Amino acid sequence: MIKLVHLLLEQLLNEISTNTPLYHRSLRKMNVGDVIEIPKDLTTNKHYLANKMGELAMEQERLLEAPDAPSRLNCVYSSLIPRSRFVDKGYLYRVKPTGRIFVADSTLIDTIMERFDSEYYERVSRYDQQDRKEIEQDLLQNPSKLTNYLPREAYEYWKGDMPNIAAFGKAALRDLEVLSDGAIVTEVVSESEKSTPFVMGDDVVVTESDKLRANLTLYINSTTVAKEEKDKPNYTPEEIDSLLNYIGNNIFDGVKAEPSKYTENSYDFLGNLKKGAKLKIIILASNIRGGRSSYNIAAGKYETIMFDFYVDGKLISRNRKNNDKNITHRFTLSRWSNEKVRDYSKYLKKI
Repeated sequence: MIKLVHLLLEQLLNEISTNTPLYHRSLRKMNVGDVIEIPKDLTTNKHYLANKMGELAMEQERLLEAPDAPSRLNCVYSSLIPRSRFVDKGYLYRVKPTGRIFVADSTLIDTIMERFDSEYYERVSRYDQQDRKEIEQDLLQNPSKLTNYLPREAYEYWKGDMPNIAAFGKAALRDLEVLSDGAIVTEVVSESEKSTPFVMGDDVVVTESDKLRANLTLYINSTTVAKEEKDKPNYTPEEIDSLLNYIGNNIFDGVKAEPSKYTENSYDFLGNLKKGAKLKIIILASNIRGGRSSYNIAAGKYETIMFDFYVDGKLISRNRKNNDKNITHRFTLSRWSNEKVRDYSKYLKKI
């Protein structure tokens, strides 16, 4: 019976086409018949992944090894099953792919980007800031050089290497990503709050003060902001004191800000979130993404959640462009700090 299942799965992979129903997740609410838009950065009008050196390197590798495959920087990403490792990416739609199609093992991307970043940043960190800018500019003008930092897995990805069906069976399908030139919504899939309690963009409120331990690093009045951000006003010393006091006593449950040891003009908070604190979910990492060994963990639980937060009703965004003053942050609720909390959704309520 197991061998038969494996054979059927392998046949499925070999027959994926524009007639194969796929599943796509998006933060946009769409209707049947909608054409899925390629997500782009509003500033550059390019795919949001195009600001990552590793993805630019993968595009060069594609041109070498799989020129007929859709570009990762100009495609729609889908999956073969509804509850794939991308379960945290938003609302669920059944879609019909259009144009070219390419199927790959998404876990290879995890390995590729980790190793690329390690290799690339190890090299550029040896130089001073001006030299780093010159190296980066050279690579952007001659992107084929970026492939020197890619590991072997980049070649395997574009050759369409699949996860071992015999070893992982149906669970391997959760890791597959399907790239297509486009896609059309054929069904809006309704999911229960129990299976998918949150999506990115949800506002939530903390329901108990002593359950969730988080860490927040604030970067205030940075001197390294982008050129287009330099005109934003800085916080005054009085405003900084007021902000730190509010966060420590209204977002956290009585936590004193500590000046960061590593970054100038930054402050760290570490402690329990306070009941009533209003937060906005900006990143979700479901434990279904945690590797094939963790596939038996129940749906609706998360390894990591990252937030923006509200101060006196005003959103403080990690995206500096959305703030009216010079501030950004990193605000994380992670499994490492909450080993005994198996389900964050018990202590966060969608509002």
